[in-house]
Amino acid sequence: MTNDTVHKSVLSDWVSKVFDFAPGTIIDATAGGGGHTEMLLDMGHKVIAVDRDPDVISRLATRFQGCSEVTLVQDTFSNIDKLGQVDGVLADLGFSSDQMDDHTRGFSFMSDSPPDMRMSQQGETAQELIEQSTDQELTDLIRQYSEEKKAWPIAKRIAGRRFESCRDLAAEIGEIAADKRPWKQKWRKINPATKTFQALRIAVNDELKELERLLELLPEIILPGGRVAIISFHSLEERRVKEVFRTWTGLCTCPPKLPVCGCGSKQISAPLWRGVKVADSKEIEGNPRSRSAKIRAMVMVDLG
Repeated sequence: MTNDTVHKSVLSDWVSKVFDFAPGTIIDATAGGGGHTEMLLDMGHKVIAVDRDPDVISRLATRFQGCSEVTLVQDTFSNIDKLGQVDGVLADLGFSSDQMDDHTRGFSFMSDSPPDMRMSQQGETAQELIEQSTDQELTDLIRQYSEEKKAWPIAKRIAGRRFESCRDLAAEIGEIAADKRPWKQKWRKINPATKTFQALRIAVNDELKELERLLELLPEIILPGGRVAIISFHSLEERRVKEVFRTWTGLCTCPPKLPVCGCGSKQISAPLWRGVKVADSKEIEGNPRSRSAKIRAMVMVDLG
């Protein structure tokens, strides 16, 4: 195997703790640069590496050339039920550094290419979405997928327009979204277009619906005693993962005043630890992308 990628996988120490058990078959549902896949292989597991991006699959084919323990699948993770039952699933919900660094893909604020943001390189681009949306449609989208407080003025500024580059789009958004207070400008580290870019990317790739489908499938495909770990990068993903994992523990979801439980909750899993785990300062220093990463993990149980 070659290892010339610059991609750094986040929270690898915690991922290794999750899958530290007898060798089995693990689905790396978002293979990306292949860092997590290689770590799972080193632990003795067989890995089914899934990614929707054909460029990613091509790079992985080179990286793992000759390795019979890896199966590469180009598909969305909402279709992992086609792969059969396995001993574990890892889903790193962030897009890869390779996608961000490839300025022809239209993800980066600094890209001179038009806004694209498609992980699969198929379907509607971010530019087409912007051009074809009304002010109100774009406002609703930005609010729903990013919780941007200035969604309305941003949407009015960019809806229906064509942008030659991501750099131009980010500049237009920044004119509206940037905090104009001088004492805030000094400490600002996050590009003011971040939330709007996030919303566009989520919409173009249907990311939240993909996550919903994944969460629906996991209890069916993970064998009893198997484990799942999900790494999220923003509150919309993390909140939904938390809610679904909570229901898996069998906690009643009925309204508090209901005299008799009617939800029929049944425990199917237990948390490997309480709450979320995050990157320590050393990892963040070496890989700033890990700053917003959070991991939750569960073990599937069979209570009969």
